[in-house]
Amino acid sequence: MRTHAAATVLARCIALDLQLAPHPDLPSLLLRACRSAQGLCMARYAAAAVIDERDDAPIAFAACGLPPTLNASAFARGRGLLGEVLRDGVAQRVDVRAGDAAQLGLPPTHPDVRCLLAVPLASEDRCWGWLYLADKRTASGFSEADEVVALTIAAQLASAREALGA
Repeated sequence: MRTHAAATVLARCIALDLQLAPHPDLPSLLLRACRSAQGLCMARYAAAAVIDERDDAPIAFAACGLPPTLNASAFARGRGLLGEVLRDGVAQRVDVRAGDAAQLGLPPTHPDVRCLLAVPLASEDRCWGWLYLADKRTASGFSEADEVVALTIAAQLASAREALGA
């Protein structure tokens, strides 16, 4: 990543940190994080969910670029790549073949994607959600630098969530 581009990303991540502080609720925090991750990583779609550990059901959800019919209840509970991210707490970057939506944990009605980057939302003691970016707007897939940006946003979101007491 060129120096100027890296400085721009850093400045935007710092700005996001400042913007997360005043949001009074979890859905607002998730939406702000999705918007930032989508813009910084040049993704067509972004979504984030906080998952109830008792039954794997989303308790808060936000998305950018997705049709409004795709809400939290449309996502498979604990299955596919998103389920792995939640269970293992490890980021995943994959190139997607046609028809792989179900294996990723995306709903069947999700728009087609070429690539996906998913990162865990976690505190020190457990993984409590995920943030994913899909369909990079450039010819290449998501890079290691995109993963670092997404993980940074996830860490900022975790900090803001703890401050919120959610």
